[in-house]
Amino acid sequence: MDTKLRMNPHLNFAQAVPGVSPGRGIGIIDALHLIEIPASVKALERSPAFSTGLAQDLRGVVP
Repeated sequence: MDTKLRMNPHLNFAQAVPGVSPGRGIGIIDALHLIEIPASVKALERSPAFSTGLAQDLRGVVP
């Protein structure tokens, strides 16, 4: 993973409607599936195709 391209994810514009709302509180629903990322990384670590370096990089992004 290229640290120069790292993003700072947030929900500031979740559920945005152009011309109506820059973002709505209901946008938290968009974050629902983020909880699946740590379990997915753990499952992928068992694959020989998934590098140890990538797993470490992902741990740095997802606390």
